[in-house]
Amino acid sequence: MPNIRITLFRLGACQVVHRASGTILHTDTPPEFGGGGSSFSSTDLLAAALGTCIATNIAESAVRHYIPLEAFDIDVEKELGTHPKRVTSLTVTISVFMLIPPDLLGRLQRAAESCVVRRALDPALDVSIVFRVSPAN
Repeated sequence: MPNIRITLFRLGACQVVHRASGTILHTDTPPEFGGGGSSFSSTDLLAAALGTCIATNIAESAVRHYIPLEAFDIDVEKELGTHPKRVTSLTVTISVFMLIPPDLLGRLQRAAESCVVRRALDPALDVSIVFRVSPAN
């Protein structure tokens, strides 16, 4: 049985079901491409896949080194081109709200870069992963 079932319910809009859990999400084409923009677009899901994959890798390393997961926020910015219509860049900013020793920061950076989604993307796609470290206020 397939892992994911996708059903079109109107032009540019889909329902996505994760079969193992029953979780449902919806997608919609963004307004700039003629859709309603009422939910995630397909390219938003690409950005989310990259961000959550990086988060998962960082979490594994953080837990091993006793860094609280609440010390991280991850933002993904996606840029779209129109000719041809495609994702042109993804910028992942990982904010760390505590000081981390340089050797451990290097491990977190390697964990982020080794994310399976990152490795699956076309090398021609501009993907930047930036860490911003600042102590908690």
